[in-house]
Amino acid sequence: LTGPDPVATPTPAPITGRPDLTISNLNFSPGSPKAGDEITFWVFVHNTGAAAAAPSTLRFKVGGEGSPPETPVPALSPGQEYQHERRMTLNIAQDYTLTATADARGQVSESDEANNVRERTITVASAPDPGRRHCRRESPPAESRLSST
Repeated sequence: LTGPDPVATPTPAPITGRPDLTISNLNFSPGSPKAGDEITFWVFVHNTGAAAAAPSTLRFKVGGEGSPPETPVPALSPGQEYQHERRMTLNIAQDYTLTATADARGQVSESDEANNVRERTITVASAPDPGRRHCRRESPPAESRLSST
């Protein structure tokens, strides 16, 4: 007796690589802010994976913000980085936790979904006593440059 030819079971193709979005840097200036200073924050989203990442969303929270702003992040090739800048004034002297979340809405299927959050603490000191005279020397503005590798 002969039966039907055996049916080949398809073998899934191996995954050649996935994107992996991380927060590579979370920085601020001035380095020792005082209450009432304007503070500039920089958040860097980096694709450390082996494949391109589709557009995603960055969430950057300062202190106890109830609804932190979300920023669209463009598609990133492997090794590519996106820089986001946010400026704000913190009027209360205290410690604040900065929390940056890459792919905050889970739009990108990544090789590691557990490394998307980075936290850092910033200490905002009390402002100087307004009754005292302070002399402050202004420096020329810094120059910004974009470089590629």
